[in-house]
Amino acid sequence: MLNSMLSDRAARIMLLIVTALALGLALFFAKPVLAPVIFAVVVGIVVSPLANPLQGINSTLIWGLAAMLLNFILYLGLLMMITGLTFVGMTQLGGAAALMPPALFLALNLIEAQFVTPAFVGHQLHLSPLVVFLAIVFGL
Repeated sequence: MLNSMLSDRAARIMLLIVTALALGLALFFAKPVLAPVIFAVVVGIVVSPLANPLQGINSTLIWGLAAMLLNFILYLGLLMMITGLTFVGMTQLGGAAALMPPALFLALNLIEAQFVTPAFVGHQLHLSPLVVFLAIVFGL
């Protein structure tokens, strides 16, 4: 009887520990993923015709999703998005306005990569955003 009570109590304690660990890991991985999701929403809003009727492009949901997914591919993702937005700007807007979507995206990406992501990751890891930024820059 005593053995079964101890093993039942130990099993409950182990279940609590595993549950707390799983929750901690989920939160650890959620914050670095949250920044690209917010970035995708902002990109979708900024390049939309609703936000900017003169220089907005169509299919902003697709461009926002592409921005989120390509944000995980260092350097090449940025290059692919700028190239795509340049082609779309040339076909849909023409003239000097064709450079507005890639320029806006580049500005948003610089803000996100230099300030937002280091702040999110640094807060989660209890590190200074400067340390996170330097680690990203030097590939540590």
